[in-house]
Amino acid sequence: MFGLKRRKPSLAIDVRWIEPRDNQAVLAIKRSCFPCPWKKRDLVRVLGRKGNAGVVAEVRHAVEAFIIFRRPYSRRGIAPMEILNLAVARHLRRRGIGRKLVQSIDNRAGIVAVVGEQNLEAQLFFRALGFCATGIIPRHFEHGQDGYRFVYEVK
Repeated sequence: MFGLKRRKPSLAIDVRWIEPRDNQAVLAIKRSCFPCPWKKRDLVRVLGRKGNAGVVAEVRHAVEAFIIFRRPYSRRGIAPMEILNLAVARHLRRRGIGRKLVQSIDNRAGIVAVVGEQNLEAQLFFRALGFCATGIIPRHFEHGQDGYRFVYEVK
């Protein structure tokens, strides 16, 4: 049957706040997805900063994805959430896990994410969720790569 795609069965995805027991799984996912992996102290430092938080997605009782974000403080009220890091295990991509993680942090003031210029997969992911690229941040990442700023505005 040419031209027909087999649809993968839907997954039971459980989303919950990140806990210290998740550190090894989060680090393993980060290591498999990004050129500059974190060490445990980096993860602990990022999650320990004021306003930062993380959520994991479990599939079949195993952590398979995570999102780390910042809830910025603004004297004028609610400010957009900033996604600091988002990763889904490669074997489970395009199954709705990343979308569910982003929806879990939905904010009335919107969401901001910075994506590497060479990370086309992430750029397309955020575009599919309704984010718009609004600018370039020169040399944003440790390895000198520019970042594209994506913004989701709540209507």
